Order: sequence, then structure tokens, then C-alpha cells
Amino acid sequence: MILDDLVTVTKIRLARHQRQQSLADLKQTVAKMPRNHKPDFLTR
Repeated sequence: MILDDLVTVTKIRLARHQRQQSLADLKQTVAKMPRNHKPDFLTR
């Protein structure tokens, strides 16, 4: 039971880390885009 909880927590941490990575990648991609190509919600 404890092992299952540990695996679940590890999976959640991994997923969270990957999401943060992809968010950082997205921000970098947006930063490289010309301003007029950005959606409004990103330029505010």
C-alpha cells in the first residue's frame, strides 16, 4: 500500500515537472515569435 502511494506521488511529481518544462518551452517559443503573431492574451 505504501509502495503504491510512493509510485503515485512519483508519477504526479514527474507529470508536474514535465508540465513545467513544456510551459517553459512554450514561453520560449512565444518569446521568439514576432509580436504581431502573438495572440492577445500573450502580449498583455
